[in-house]
Amino acid sequence: MDAVRRRDRRPHVVGEPDEVDLVTSDRAQQVADRMAVEAAVRSLGATHQTALVEVHLRGRPYAEVAADLDVPVGTVRSRVFNGLRMLREELVEQGWSHA
Repeated sequence: MDAVRRRDRRPHVVGEPDEVDLVTSDRAQQVADRMAVEAAVRSLGATHQTALVEVHLRGRPYAEVAADLDVPVGTVRSRVFNGLRMLREELVEQGWSHA
């Protein structure tokens, strides 16, 4: 609201983006980025997707995830490493420049 009030008090220069437009643009980009990452995560195989979600999104320790999946800790580490690599490749393939 403050940004809108400030904008209304000042004369608007043609071609100058106002604060509301910039905030809206930033938010739209964040949503688009999130959708791209979610789609890329869904494109991973189940084992890599599970490892990434549990370790990076849920913040669980490797050992805990390994115990739940009944696999060695090294296997979880490998799945996370390779999952991140595949995720990055998928995002680059989609044209995402942040990867």
